[in-house]
Order: sequence, then structure tokens, then C-alpha cells
Amino acid sequence: MAMILYFGMDERPLFIAVVTVFTFAVSLYTILCNWLAYGGMSKLTAWRGEKWVKELDYLYIFFGAVGLFWLLNGHPLTTHNITRLGLAPPLVIATALVLRLIKTRAKIGGWNKSPPNQREPAR
Repeated sequence: MAMILYFGMDERPLFIAVVTVFTFAVSLYTILCNWLAYGGMSKLTAWRGEKWVKELDYLYIFFGAVGLFWLLNGHPLTTHNITRLGLAPPLVIATALVLRLIKTRAKIGGWNKSPPNQREPAR
């Protein structure tokens, strides 16, 4: 993904920019969910307790706010060609949305619950 942003064309059509952001979001979601499903959730639960799922809201709000302010600061989405730097705000907002989707999936799946054979860490 970074190679597309930094070594690609200086300007790209809007369709390519949308496909790039969508591909980035799907890839990030897949990578993070797989990491969580295969050991990450137990590590986070041991480190932060069962509240780590609720703490994802802070990351969601942070990335959403940064992306929104970046977009509002004169983003070229109204043109038909997007520069490499102009693609960054939608990627930041896509990151915020991915974190929100992961939080929802984690809450539904009960990923923040300690396995029955593990002890609660000392506080």
C-alpha cells in the first residue's frame, strides 16, 4: 500500500483513489481481525483487562477526527485527480472505520473475555 502512495503516479483518477482506500480498509480489517482471533485478543485482555474493547473508541475517535480535520483543510476530492498526499485523509478515516468495525466484532464475539483456564492478572 505504501508503495502505491509514494511510488505511484503523482495524480490518479478518483476511481483508483476509491479502490485504493477500499483495498486498504479491507486489508487492514483482515490483518487486525486475524491477529486478534489468533492470539491478539488474549494478549490484549491480559494486558488491559476486559475493557480493551471499549478503549478502541478512543482510537476510533482519534483517527476519525484527524481524517476529518485533514479533509476539511482543503482536500482535493472535488477534482477528478487525487495527489498522493491527497489520498492520506481518506486512508486515515478508513482506519477509524476499520477500528470501529473491529470493536463491534469483538463485542459480538466476546473477544475481551478471559478464557476459563486463565487467571485474571494481578492489579
